[in-house]
Amino acid sequence: MASASEPKEDPSKRVSFEESADVEAQKGSETDPLLEKTGTASTSTTYSGGKRVPSEKLKTVEHRGFTFKNNHPGHVSSHGPMVERNEVRDAMTYHTQDLASWNSLYNVSFTVWNRRSLWLITLKLFGLSTVVALLVLAVTANPATLRVSKFTEISNFLRVFVGLLLGFFMSASVNRWWACAQGFQNLCAAVRSLQIYLCALGVSKEPANQCLRYGVLSAWILHMQLHIEACDPKEQRAAIDAGWQDIAAGKGRDDLYGQVLPEELDMLHSASDPSGQLWMWVGSMLGHLAEEGHIPPVASPTYGRFMGIALDGFNAIRDVRSSISVQAPFIYVQMLSSLVHINNIVNAISFGLTWGASLGTMLVHLGVKVFEVHDEAKASERQAATDMQTLLVSFFFSCFGPFVYQALLEVSIAIAQPFSNKDAVVPTERILHLLERDLHDGMKFAKHISWKPCCFKK
Repeated sequence: MASASEPKEDPSKRVSFEESADVEAQKGSETDPLLEKTGTASTSTTYSGGKRVPSEKLKTVEHRGFTFKNNHPGHVSSHGPMVERNEVRDAMTYHTQDLASWNSLYNVSFTVWNRRSLWLITLKLFGLSTVVALLVLAVTANPATLRVSKFTEISNFLRVFVGLLLGFFMSASVNRWWACAQGFQNLCAAVRSLQIYLCALGVSKEPANQCLRYGVLSAWILHMQLHIEACDPKEQRAAIDAGWQDIAAGKGRDDLYGQVLPEELDMLHSASDPSGQLWMWVGSMLGHLAEEGHIPPVASPTYGRFMGIALDGFNAIRDVRSSISVQAPFIYVQMLSSLVHINNIVNAISFGLTWGASLGTMLVHLGVKVFEVHDEAKASERQAATDMQTLLVSFFFSCFGPFVYQALLEVSIAIAQPFSNKDAVVPTERILHLLERDLHDGMKFAKHISWKPCCFKK
């Protein structure tokens, strides 16, 4: 029951949550430094929150290099960039519907088909097959007597082992990539959870932003370290220096949550695990807030929940680092890679033998004498037709099959190292930009409410 001394609220001055959010949204495009209007209105009319929005208010907004199409002035979705159909921005931003159609056959962005190493190995194998075919043509007196169907049986021995081991390695690589991406998402979720608790208890802006800044900074430092560890060992020293310079300058990060103080930078630069140590500061800051009365005391369950969130952030960093540093045993991966390459070489030699024998039989049947050893050779039309059919089948088994095995090996290796190549890299930078945007939106929405906010410290 309200006391008599409390002033009564004038209903005419009461502002609802939706109205205040609309007003703030109209101001957001002018006051928020993260937003930059880069387009004009479309010609259609849409609806936003049940209200009709004129077409001139539909704007295209660019945020951190990503283009968004919004249906409300000054609003940027925190769910990620809106991409056009058939457009792939990174390893996690694409439309799955396009993969069910023939569009996936000619889309090479972020795929194994644009890897130079795959086509280089294929060219070497084709060259080996060509050399073997020429040798068969040169040394075989009568190619029609060769039973070319027997050559294809040579490669069947290793095919079962290669397919089985590749399947296991592909599954382990995908699980490793997923664990890394999930751990990074859990780190960002811990920062968002911390913001929800701080806003719910009405913690003042300065200490709340300091706690959140430590959380965001830990994610940025982890992002830097993961990319540096994936560099060539000869380039890591220069990459470390450049990375810390970017951290100190705040390059590409938010002006509020992504910055670091000079005295903090000196401490972090000397730590072996700076991203994890930042959560030590978060825990200490939460203890200070409890002692000052901004949040419930240490003996309360609420404070225990705060410590749980801090541990979730620290454990997420541990999960990401363990998923990257703990690799499959070298003896297993080396054996798998050797089997794939041996199988491909055997298949290339087999196809070369089949190619040379089939081509020689066809040339003898047509009466074309390429080499002197074929002067007395003869071949019937049936033999020539049979050998050409065998050549066609051998092409799919001995050429297309090894090409697929090599592509699967390339994909597995790329996924096993999520930060060593651009085709399978976890888009941590985009995730962090969205986290910064979510934090700003969270603070904005925590202020614009139609009820009296809670404040634990009276």
